[in-house]
Amino acid sequence: MFYQHCVRILADVEHAEEAILTFTSELSGNLRLSAPMAFSSRYLTQILSSFALRYPSLRLDIEYDDRYVNLQDENFDAAIRIGELPDSSLVARSIAGNRHLICASPGYIATYGAPQTPEELAEHHALLYVHREPHGMWALPVGNLTESFRVRSRMRTNNGFQLLEGAKAGMGLAILPTFLAVDAIVAGELQIVLTSHEPRGGNISLVYRQSQRTSPKLEALSNFLIEQIGSPPIWEQQLTAYLETVS
Repeated sequence: MFYQHCVRILADVEHAEEAILTFTSELSGNLRLSAPMAFSSRYLTQILSSFALRYPSLRLDIEYDDRYVNLQDENFDAAIRIGELPDSSLVARSIAGNRHLICASPGYIATYGAPQTPEELAEHHALLYVHREPHGMWALPVGNLTESFRVRSRMRTNNGFQLLEGAKAGMGLAILPTFLAVDAIVAGELQIVLTSHEPRGGNISLVYRQSQRTSPKLEALSNFLIEQIGSPPIWEQQLTAYLETVS
């Protein structure tokens, strides 16, 4: 406990020193970041490599994990978080939207049909992401409300890529973020269903402690992420372009 306390004090001193620098100064020191697996494997690894090349005096320490780490206790400077954020004292800067889609393979739809209403989900197999759907319920917008619908779990997993591969294999319906599903949709391996009831996905955000509000390193990182991902995000541009060709 004493050691961790000392580490946090030294980190706070470093952050205070950073705040004295101007944003045109060369960034240096350490930047410890936590990020989720699926988004990182698909996009973030490339972006962070480019970020490191832009700031060669900055040392990156990156851990990929879908759990919500405790930034202070585990000595992280920041974390990439996806979805609706719980209330906390952390500062959150939105990097991009996180649209979710309900998808199924053409083979699954040929065998079981596509649900036309949320109520029909009870008749379908579903693949569940345990960090979002721990109780086997899907929360979907119905008009101005959000209602919960029970689904028949065929598989539960904490891995987004397993969810994607299960859906492509025809195991059942899955709620997938656009950034993960878009390539399979464009390739014809997945189809979107229940388009009028897209689950709310929140945002992709960079979160950090209040004491780091003025950190030039985090300001540079968030700006770089926004610059590289684009607005709308590159995966939404890809999906829009594809849907225009098939409409």
